[in-house]
Amino acid sequence: MPAKGRVRFDGGPQMCYDGAMKNPLTALAESLLHNTTTASGESTLPGWLIAPLAIMADQEIAPSKPSGWVDENVVRKAIALYRAASARSASPAAVGWQFSPDGLQAVQVLPPPADSVQGLAFEELGRRLASVTMNHPRLAPVLERAMRQGYPFLAARIGEGFQSLTRRLDLPLPPQQALQISEQVMSALEFAHYRGLLHGAFDLHDVFVNERGQVSLLGVGVEQLRESLGAPGVALVSSLLPPEIASGAQPPDKRTDVFAMGALLYVLLTGRVPAAGQQIELSQSLPDVPAAVDGLMTRALAVDPDQRYPSLTEMYSDLRVALRARRAVPRPSTPAQRSVAPARKASPSSTLRVVSPPAEVPLLDGFPEPMAMPVIDFSSLEQTLKMPEVAALTAIEIPPAPEMPKIDWATLLQPVDLSSLGGPASDLSYASTETLATDPLVAAMMAVKATESVQQSRQRATRRPPAAAPVAAPASQPVAAPASQPAAAPARPAKPRRIRRP
Repeated sequence: MPAKGRVRFDGGPQMCYDGAMKNPLTALAESLLHNTTTASGESTLPGWLIAPLAIMADQEIAPSKPSGWVDENVVRKAIALYRAASARSASPAAVGWQFSPDGLQAVQVLPPPADSVQGLAFEELGRRLASVTMNHPRLAPVLERAMRQGYPFLAARIGEGFQSLTRRLDLPLPPQQALQISEQVMSALEFAHYRGLLHGAFDLHDVFVNERGQVSLLGVGVEQLRESLGAPGVALVSSLLPPEIASGAQPPDKRTDVFAMGALLYVLLTGRVPAAGQQIELSQSLPDVPAAVDGLMTRALAVDPDQRYPSLTEMYSDLRVALRARRAVPRPSTPAQRSVAPARKASPSSTLRVVSPPAEVPLLDGFPEPMAMPVIDFSSLEQTLKMPEVAALTAIEIPPAPEMPKIDWATLLQPVDLSSLGGPASDLSYASTETLATDPLVAAMMAVKATESVQQSRQRATRRPPAAAPVAAPASQPVAAPASQPAAAPARPAKPRRIRRP
């Protein structure tokens, strides 16, 4: 589908939706790309001409994001090819990875998101994809995920010296090398499955190998990103996919990668694409291939997905066991020629000895027959060891234990009369019945208050002046009863007069 704000080129004047006329060079570049690009994103133009045309067809010359690790020219080229392929097909285009001239970068363009929900799904799944690919040495790390001109894209790094499997090596490969490459690819896919990511569109072009035989796998999680952006199903056509995926009957799952791994191993060993449900018997024609690998590939290439391995974990485990199993070595019909060392010049004093050739050792599955184990007499070991005889020990007399004295508890528990030990009761003037409180602290406080009150009453008594002696009346006069008069108040001491100084 064309990008937002643009129209498909059909000849004639090119205009945007806002009514502005396009640059003639931009229209010419778009026309060339649209007319020379197929629906799969492959252009018939030479590679050195596609990038300049993509730059000319892009109206947004200044990138919306500052340039980072990824090459902007590669991104523009990938977007231009995706736009041209979308114009040729009714469904969302499926353009493969676009590589930089030095081969160290790979860019994959995805369908534009229809709404903000798909944009958030791309961000979340892209973040998880970057985390998974950067944590396994056999996965090509995705270092950038961003949006350019309304199209999301992924940028992966290809290691130094890595090339595509079909470019570096000629098929078929030696069995040992083919098994090593398959083991590395299976380890990478097993880790991706453990983290919740699939490949779904496995192809030989996704496997990169360096000169040391190390593998880097590209394209893990891309199909899941396409599905989150509203383009379900496998978009790329691969010869290693199972029949239910090629026909679109089922969506890809873990068993899809299981079939692809069996097909990859068969292609590396024979150079031919296998058929689904084929009975594999490569161990008969290739002696270096264990017989267990035939059963592994036969089960992985089953037509029914339920008859395949349920996960790559079990398939990878069987492959490692098969690679380390004993292999049958055919017995040679004639004894091998042995290299004879040059004889030294015999001295006059030395005598010649005739050395008989060693007897041929019979082989069993390529290994010599096991030697007979010596028979061990265990009867001597089963005899019981006897302890040495020791003289009788001297008897030691132990004195009897003394008898414990008997205690008369009835006598000890009789009550004791303590009346003779007590003295006269002490009479405390300040103590009263109120002070006999249960709490000793309260009793002590009440006793202190009583003592203070007694002391204060004594002090008031000492301060009171003594009363005047009464005057005796004459005997002839009767003594009158004293009238009830109020008691005279005690005389207060005179206040000293304050003298002012001049």
